[in-house]
Amino acid sequence: MRSTRRSFAIRPVWLAGLGSVLAAAFVFFAASSEPRAAADEAKTALPAYLERIPLDADLFGRLRVSEVYNGPHVEAARKALGKQAEELEKTFEKEVGLALSNIETATFCFPRMPGGPGDEQLFMVVVSTLQPYDGAKLLPSLRKGEAKDKVVSLGDNMVLHLTGEKLFAVMHKSLLDAYTKGPAPAKEGVLAATIRLAAGKDTFVGGVNLDALPGEVRTNLPIEVQPFKPLIDAHAASAVVEVGKDLKAELRFQCKKAEDAQDAERSWKLLMKLAEFGLTEVQKAENVKRDQEIVAFLPFLKELQNTVKNVTTKVDGSTFQVGATFNGDLPVAPIAMQFFGKVNKASARAVSQNNLKQIALAMHNYHDSFNGFPPAAICDKKGKPMLSWRVAILPFIEQDQLYKEFHLDEPWDSEHNKKLLARMPRVYAMPDTAKQGETTTHYRVFYGNGAGFELLLPTRIQDITDGTSNTCMVVEAAAAVEWSKPDDLEYDPKKDPRKVLRWVNDVCQAALFDGSVRAIGKKTSGQTWHNFIQKADGNVLGDDF
Repeated sequence: MRSTRRSFAIRPVWLAGLGSVLAAAFVFFAASSEPRAAADEAKTALPAYLERIPLDADLFGRLRVSEVYNGPHVEAARKALGKQAEELEKTFEKEVGLALSNIETATFCFPRMPGGPGDEQLFMVVVSTLQPYDGAKLLPSLRKGEAKDKVVSLGDNMVLHLTGEKLFAVMHKSLLDAYTKGPAPAKEGVLAATIRLAAGKDTFVGGVNLDALPGEVRTNLPIEVQPFKPLIDAHAASAVVEVGKDLKAELRFQCKKAEDAQDAERSWKLLMKLAEFGLTEVQKAENVKRDQEIVAFLPFLKELQNTVKNVTTKVDGSTFQVGATFNGDLPVAPIAMQFFGKVNKASARAVSQNNLKQIALAMHNYHDSFNGFPPAAICDKKGKPMLSWRVAILPFIEQDQLYKEFHLDEPWDSEHNKKLLARMPRVYAMPDTAKQGETTTHYRVFYGNGAGFELLLPTRIQDITDGTSNTCMVVEAAAAVEWSKPDDLEYDPKKDPRKVLRWVNDVCQAALFDGSVRAIGKKTSGQTWHNFIQKADGNVLGDDF
């Protein structure tokens, strides 16, 4: 039986990286450096999107989406991305049933901090719009029926409440009664002042009741985080961001005692030192040379480093306060292009991984029905390949009707069968290259000469003596073929199989016979690939797999 040793060793950027990430999060998601007068805010009548938020909530955040969407930074990014930005907005509108440009505010709330299984669903999101929305179009793919008394079931214990012509909410059904009763009850918690502050004009206001964190969060801190325990031990933390040409941020920690606030300040200063060190390391010439993708982010990293250096801190009794200003005069276009390029690549990889999982599951369902995986091709009585294995598994990817329309005794390009090419299932489309009406696929199998598949005969699980978790089923191939054509990768033990694989960022994904999917690096040797492809050679995979 073939065995393999897999290493999951983590290479952390240790405390420096942690500091950089937390510092960046603070700058972007943490009013100006001047203290806010919560008492004055308390005199302001709460707007509709806040009046039903419980004042004793444990986790809260409100974002002025329209302000960010129409702000100079997002506008510059939209112009840089062009059609890509338009497509993203169209996709959002299709999935949500609401144009992104019509959202005024989005308010998020956990009335009680999650502490156990299922608690993560006990939240509500309240959305206010600039113009009246169409309630019948909201969240089309999640709806489980029509609205009844302003309530639409979304399944999984979630509901949509059509509160007003410019206000709606999504929440766990257990929160619905309290929400529909109207204004929040008078009972207040440590975030009450923060919630009232959200009635103002700041871009973002949020807070967390740190006392409500599960006990194990405080007692089982990783060793890297323990120096910052005084920040976590505070009663509560609140953050305010004001977005204009520059970003101004304030973060407050309400501590239990004055000495606790002083400890929190020391922890924060340590965090900033680590962040500054980490940012310096990232920008070193050798690191930039090694990773050219950093280049587009250098102006951002330099300004972030400058912001970290100039963060102000203040202790006022038991309150610890931090203020910072981030210069917004940066080249947004290259940063946006680089960021969204990386996001798109990661998204495409995730979609392809899911495609491979669905294909592998269909293969196993085929095996359960016919006591074997499908041959590499559907052949006629003389052994001539007519159609691909991708046609054979159609009934197992919810395409039974399409399968029945194929003439299995005719070749893939017969007058009848060729018409079905245009109906290629989405699961066969490579996400980063697929176009409207695409009929080719990169998902192919190795066959013959000891590979997992044979051209004419089915492979049974018991035939895979090297182990299903060590043997290749389906790969992302370099060359695409018409999806119904019986044109796969004939395995040659004397040739390097890596040359026929599709490499994206030096990674090729493959489904294994156990149904799992692996992302395999280009440095994996050709010999290891030979061992991976063959189902019964008795060789181990090697440490480079």
